[in-house]
Amino acid sequence: MRSITLIFILLIFFGCKDEYKRSSNITQVEIEDILTDSTFSIRALDFNDEYIFYGSSDHFGMKALQSAFKIDLTEVVISDQKVHNKYQINNDSLYLHFRAIEEVNGNLFALSTGNPARLYKLYRKARKPKLVYEEVNEKVFYDSMVFWNENEGIAIGDPTEDCMSIIITRDSGESWSKISCSDLPPALDGEAAFAASDTNITIVGDHTWVATGG
Repeated sequence: MRSITLIFILLIFFGCKDEYKRSSNITQVEIEDILTDSTFSIRALDFNDEYIFYGSSDHFGMKALQSAFKIDLTEVVISDQKVHNKYQINNDSLYLHFRAIEEVNGNLFALSTGNPARLYKLYRKARKPKLVYEEVNEKVFYDSMVFWNENEGIAIGDPTEDCMSIIITRDSGESWSKISCSDLPPALDGEAAFAASDTNITIVGDHTWVATGG
């Protein structure tokens, strides 16, 4: 089980020359539109060998990287196209906004921002996402999420009390629990997590680094 060490600062600049190396095997870059719309806004991205996953201002979705060959015997139609699945979830007729997503062993986690904050797990090849965490609070706003390994993950958001909001899982995202403020440093006056489209949190070794602001 990994320990959690969080350091909150206004800006974080760090480099790990042994951790990340630029690949020299990339010879070609292909650009393909997933969806074009004047109101469409992608806020988070992740991917594996099969799909590109994204979170947006009103839904989260997945786009297949490889074309699927299908034969419909009823209509006698043969198709060869890339599948695009879109999941729109609403509350009180308003769509939830998703700024934090994470792919873990083919499963997708998507976390909405404001009240209510909802975290969904979409199992590999499943058609419908499963709600694994919900938090109802006028101040709730989750910004980012990351996993240490296939079992343990963490998400962070703005304070709802006098500390940053932090939820963790130890069972592959099946359940999540919020850390008590008694176990965290108090938030500074006006401090909040930085809404940077899921990029203000990272894991280096056993340590979780988070950028905050005000």
